[in-house]
Amino acid sequence: MSLAGDDFHFENRSRRSSKHSKDRAKRSSLIAEETDTLTKTSDSRLRVSDDRERMALNPGKSLKSSVKNLPRYYLSTFLYSWGFFGLAYALVYLPGKIASAFLASLSSRGPVIYHHKILFSNVVGWERGDALSIFTAPIVIDFLQSILYTTLFLVLKRMEGYWKICAFWLVFHSYLRLTGCVLPGMVSGEEFGYVAGWLYLNSVVLFILFFLSILAMLGLSALLSKWALECAFSKHMVMKKMRKEHLLFSIGLPAISGILLIAFFHGLDWTALAVGQFKLNDWWASVHELTLLGQSLLVYGAMTAFLFLYKDQEIICQRDLRMKNINPVVLGLSVLFPLAGRIMLGQGWFW
Repeated sequence: MSLAGDDFHFENRSRRSSKHSKDRAKRSSLIAEETDTLTKTSDSRLRVSDDRERMALNPGKSLKSSVKNLPRYYLSTFLYSWGFFGLAYALVYLPGKIASAFLASLSSRGPVIYHHKILFSNVVGWERGDALSIFTAPIVIDFLQSILYTTLFLVLKRMEGYWKICAFWLVFHSYLRLTGCVLPGMVSGEEFGYVAGWLYLNSVVLFILFFLSILAMLGLSALLSKWALECAFSKHMVMKKMRKEHLLFSIGLPAISGILLIAFFHGLDWTALAVGQFKLNDWWASVHELTLLGQSLLVYGAMTAFLFLYKDQEIICQRDLRMKNINPVVLGLSVLFPLAGRIMLGQGWFW
């Protein structure tokens, strides 16, 4: 009986030991798969067959090499972000104005699109319905742009290169024009200001809408903060102690310098410059657009504050050594496009 009992206990122990071994093997397999997934390059997606090209896209985990290249990464990040800030502003600005001009032309208002506002040659006999549709159109277009550019960014952020930075700024400006339209409209009496006037909104309602606008911008800043980190060219740019520096070079400095560049474009009289005279326009004429752009600094400050939400989260991004060098054609066109738009719209686009 005692030998049978010993055999029984030994068999149970053997089964338990075998089960534990299988569990350990299964756990090891899962860990290996997760490690494979994290370190896997995008070769299959990019269909790169040459080993040298694969090394250029994701050359490994050399800490020394990454730290050495950080100044170049920061410089290219700043320059691309600065150029795409103005380009995205111009691309987001025009569709709303075109929608207003189209509706106004149906009412024979004679709309004229300028670089800083839309004016009407026929201001007699405004009707409430026409006015609300014309001045609400940019807000509706901004909402549609937000959806479109968010989808575009979610696709491009998984890829290498600088286009995901452009997509980020398109999202940034579309969100800003949508949620930050209250204060500029109240200050200048344009766009949202027209709508508020035709709806006879009192001061209390305007204050509530302004408060909700600020809350919306702050809420979206938390999301934009993570997306900006995911636009980095190297994971070492978004290490937990380096994330504020990354936001400074990718959002803060480009926003400040981009606002100054757009303000210069708005303020300079290009017609006088064409005949050799230096003359400035009335800055108050552009107060709506400049106030709107100024709110981007509020969004940047909120993005920096919301970094604590991701302090324990690792941001996975692939190194791209190509980003050490600037593409002068892309950068030049990103600056020339809004400049050309400013010059063309300076004399008005008549409908």
